[in-house]
Amino acid sequence: MEQLPNTSAKYTWSYSSISLFQQCPRKYYRLRVTKDIVEPVQEHLLYGSAVHKAAEEYVGAKIDLPPEFDFIRPQLDMLKQLSGTHFCEYEMG
Repeated sequence: MEQLPNTSAKYTWSYSSISLFQQCPRKYYRLRVTKDIVEPVQEHLLYGSAVHKAAEEYVGAKIDLPPEFDFIRPQLDMLKQLSGTHFCEYEMG
């Protein structure tokens, strides 16, 4: 039987981590704990990451949106008009 690595690192559970564990605990272990296998990156996830990065830079760093993401400009402009600190995505937990 494999021994779990001794780690004191703090871990935050995400929705995707919990879903992966529920789908297949061994797959979760290999991907997230031992990290001895790597899943291929899926194109739709790359696109989603690019959208999030562009939104964060537009709202937080005041960098203009690339033209391909103009479709989210109205929503981001409404967010920028609100008072307080703005987060496009805020990690909780």
